Amino acid sequence: MPKITLEKAIKYRTVFVLRYPLLDYLPAMPDIMESRPGRDMWEPTSPIAFFAVHPSNRKNLVPIAIQMDVKPGSPVYTPKDNALWTLAKLSVQGADLGYNQVAEHLAKTHLLLEPFCVSKDRQLSERHPLHQMIKYHCRGISITDKLAFKLLLGENGSLHKLFPYGYLGAVSIALRAFRQTSWKDTDFLKNIKVKPL
Repeated sequence: MPKITLEKAIKYRTVFVLRYPLLDYLPAMPDIMESRPGRDMWEPTSPIAFFAVHPSNRKNLVPIAIQMDVKPGSPVYTPKDNALWTLAKLSVQGADLGYNQVAEHLAKTHLLLEPFCVSKDRQLSERHPLHQMIKYHCRGISITDKLAFKLLLGENGSLHKLFPYGYLGAVSIALRAFRQTSWKDTDFLKNIKVKPL
């Protein structure tokens, strides 16, 4: 990577930031998986990752720095930090996994679609054109939600075992995502449109 100032990198669009505002300041939960005394679950974090591309070869996106949390004073690690850099990358991957599973999948797929699926079954004849259009999108939604909700978001459910923010944090993320979702988010063609540089 050429050595250029941050201002030039921003101007030439060679630096990018990955941020998860929905993960900011989530509550910590006790670790139900660890029975050894003196070991605590890692506090929930909302890491900020910085990436760059080479100005003349924009094909490779390279991580260059990671701030471990949004909280002021959180440490920032770079590839020069060896093992701490690996830990920082794992933190980003964990945040990405939690964000995608809870905010994008659970909130914006299951919770967003379920009212339409319930209304389809309660209000529309099976011969109604809307019923016919929606039924394939609703296949398995209500059953999955009913069965999986307690398994995932229950007090000692899967999300409580997987993430340091546990079921309370997962519910917070889902609610934050759901409240921020609008009809504009469902425009698939607009969401995948590539913007010119």
